[in-house]
Amino acid sequence: MLIALRERITGYIAWIFVIVITIPFMLWGVQEYFGTGQDGYAIKVNDQEISMQEFDRAMSNNRQQLLQSFNGRVPPSFDLNAFVREQTVNQLLNQELINQLIENYNYRVSPADLAEAIAQESVFQRDGRFDHEIYAAELRSRGFSPRAYEQAHLQEVLSGQIQQGIQSTAFATRQEVEKIVKLRYQERGFDFILLPREKYASDVKVTDEQAQAYYDEYKEAFITEE
Repeated sequence: MLIALRERITGYIAWIFVIVITIPFMLWGVQEYFGTGQDGYAIKVNDQEISMQEFDRAMSNNRQQLLQSFNGRVPPSFDLNAFVREQTVNQLLNQELINQLIENYNYRVSPADLAEAIAQESVFQRDGRFDHEIYAAELRSRGFSPRAYEQAHLQEVLSGQIQQGIQSTAFATRQEVEKIVKLRYQERGFDFILLPREKYASDVKVTDEQAQAYYDEYKEAFITEE
């Protein structure tokens, strides 16, 4: 069919045909290149967009930290991707809400305080002192430039100010304290009987028919989530 079409379309008609079918592919390619073919954000919080790039970076950092906590050996039953995704969504949502609170109340941190906070992080220290080489190498491994990391850490310091301010001014009523004390120091009494399995196991006889009947009656109990 294509050969017959080529033989019938020649001259300027052929060029027009080629241009007509080429333009949509060109536009599609440009659209994909600039990312306009899909939403440009992963999460939206009060009209503030969190980019896919930021979401992917947070996902990568959280996955790396979780793998380190498992020493690289994740149990087969543990859904790592689902857990990291949910953790990242909640983390970014909470952080963005705090960032908006910071902006609304004009919280600020001086450059000197920010530098001191970064220098106190143990991961950037050698023999108890801040090391510029370790700092640069660690940021490269995380995919951060110094400016981007300082901006991100600035938000952490500001967030800490807000949370510390809330915690330090928190209070509890007398009724709440009494309730907590009662719950914490409550006691329960119970009786129990120990039945050694070895004494009764030899007397238990289960046929294949009984096992099949039990399974048929309680099939729902043997189904797990996907």
